Amino acid sequence: MPRRLSQRFAAIRYQNRGKSQPRSNRSPAPAPALRLDTQLDILGLVLLIVAAVTLFGLLSAQRSQIVEGWLMLLRRGVGWGVYALPLLLGALGGYLLVRRFGDRLPQPSARRVLGVLLAYFTALATAHALAMAIGRTEGELLARSGEGGGALGWLITLGLGALVGNVGTGLA
Repeated sequence: MPRRLSQRFAAIRYQNRGKSQPRSNRSPAPAPALRLDTQLDILGLVLLIVAAVTLFGLLSAQRSQIVEGWLMLLRRGVGWGVYALPLLLGALGGYLLVRRFGDRLPQPSARRVLGVLLAYFTALATAHALAMAIGRTEGELLARSGEGGGALGWLITLGLGALVGNVGTGLA
C-alpha cells in the first residue's frame, strides 16, 4: 500500500511538471547561504586588506584621520605589537586565500599556530614589563598611551603578577 501511494504521488508530480504551482501563504525559501569555502575566501581577503591598510598606515608619514584612529586603536590594544600585527594578519589572510592548492601547500598544525600566538602574547607581556621597569611607569598609563604591550600586554602582565608575583613575572 505505501508503495502504491508513493508511485501515485510521483505520477502526479510528473504530470504537473511545468505547470505553475498554486501560491501558498508560506514565505519563499531563504536564499542559499554562502558556502564555507567562499566565506573563508572573503575572510582571507578582508584580513589581507586590513593588513595592507595597517602596514601602509604604519609606513606613511601623512595619515588620514581614519587610519590614524585605526592605528591608535591597535596601539592601545597591542602596543608595540602593532608592528608585527600586519605580518600575522597578512599571513593568515594569504593562507586562507591559497589553501585550495591542496597538497602543494604545507598544512600548519594546531601546535604551530598555537606556538606563534603564544610567542606573540609573550612578546607583548615582555615588552610591557620591560617598558614598566625601564620607565618606572604604571602599566595602565603605558597601555593607554599605546606603548609597551598595550592593553593586552598589560593584562597578561597583571595576570602573571597575580599568579607568580612580581619576581616570578620578571623571571618568566
